[in-house]
Amino acid sequence: MLRMATASAHFGSPWVGRGQPLVSPLGSIGLAVAEIGGSGVISYILHIVSHRRGHDAWLFTPKLVMKNGSLVKNPYGWTEFASIIYLESPIGVGFSYSTKNSDYNRIGDRSTTLDNEMALEKFLTKFPQYKTKDFYIMGESYAGVYIPLLLSRLSKNPIFSPILKGAAIGNGMHNYKINFNTQMFFAHSHGLIGPYLWGQILSDCCNNITEQCNFYATNNTDICALEISEVGDLIWLSRLNYYNLYKKCYYEAPAQFSHQVLIESLPAKVRKNLKFPHSLKLTPDCQNDQPLMDYLNKPEVISQIHVKLKNGIQWELCSESVFQSYHKTVVNTDVYFNTFFNRLPAGKVMLYAGDIDMACNFIGVQNFAQSLNREVTNEYVPWEYHDPTDDSYQIGGFIRQFDRLSFVTIKGSGHMVPTDMPVPAQHMIKQFLDGKW
Repeated sequence: MLRMATASAHFGSPWVGRGQPLVSPLGSIGLAVAEIGGSGVISYILHIVSHRRGHDAWLFTPKLVMKNGSLVKNPYGWTEFASIIYLESPIGVGFSYSTKNSDYNRIGDRSTTLDNEMALEKFLTKFPQYKTKDFYIMGESYAGVYIPLLLSRLSKNPIFSPILKGAAIGNGMHNYKINFNTQMFFAHSHGLIGPYLWGQILSDCCNNITEQCNFYATNNTDICALEISEVGDLIWLSRLNYYNLYKKCYYEAPAQFSHQVLIESLPAKVRKNLKFPHSLKLTPDCQNDQPLMDYLNKPEVISQIHVKLKNGIQWELCSESVFQSYHKTVVNTDVYFNTFFNRLPAGKVMLYAGDIDMACNFIGVQNFAQSLNREVTNEYVPWEYHDPTDDSYQIGGFIRQFDRLSFVTIKGSGHMVPTDMPVPAQHMIKQFLDGKW
């Protein structure tokens, strides 16, 4: 536990790579920090699920945590070449907590940034050997907000500015408007919207000019909003797997339907027209995470990962109370990325995206990368990786490079890239940490 100057405590779990510096999944080859999930959705475990899948006796994912609690080694864990800190954030999720009830009323984008900064400072105080190690921040999903805010903050922090090298963010929610607009185009290009409805949408929302489409606009007509909601019912409220379009959707676990997180960010006119056949919960839908929750609440696991529990706390994947009280104040993160680039002339960022994720789709990530107005250094080309399972070379996706910024797709992956495509994901992150991307 990382106890702060305030009454709060963040749970952070370091995993030391083979002969490498420490990385915090928000951090690097020296130190990397990991941060993912939505507001109120746990960061720490999703990173373990994605990056640390069975790498040693402590690593696991819903896929590999058996009902009997056994774990399976993953040869493609990122700690093969980096050390990683997994930080639970914000307070109120996972094992992180505050003893002051008033702290829970201030939880939001900005307080999370300040708390994360303080927790990382505490970590370096406790482990000073990492004060000179290269430091990267990594994450996915709502880390598209968490990370740029933290990059901007740490880039002016005298403790971190000398060692902060950059960040890698997967399928990030960087800009609400861009993400929502491109979801419509993603759905159409993947056969989810029929030609008649698409024609109506283009006519009623875009004046039949694609470049004028702004599905996020508050002044759209009611009929435009109704047509968009029809698409939304299919994308967000059907049995499609929102996080991986081509995977099956399972509803075995209790408390499914995490779409509440994303639906809250929709335009009001669209949201009010959606048909809600289920009660919306926060845990990731289409997956059974119950074995994972059971595992982390085992007394022997809690003891061995050195958790000091506040009375009544149990580890859960998402917190309804945190979600309801969380203050979302950032809807576009471009200024924070630009602040980082301006303050640290050698800093670099990789925005990667599984190309069959509908939550934070690759078109939106690509358009956001373009919106940062960095100079293009290498145009869109395929990248390859070696697959040791059959000793073949395969196309892993595509890459477009800008000045100190890379946009990378991972072919055939959904929202959780290291879980869906562990071999190319490991190659991708090594390319980034080695300075090749």
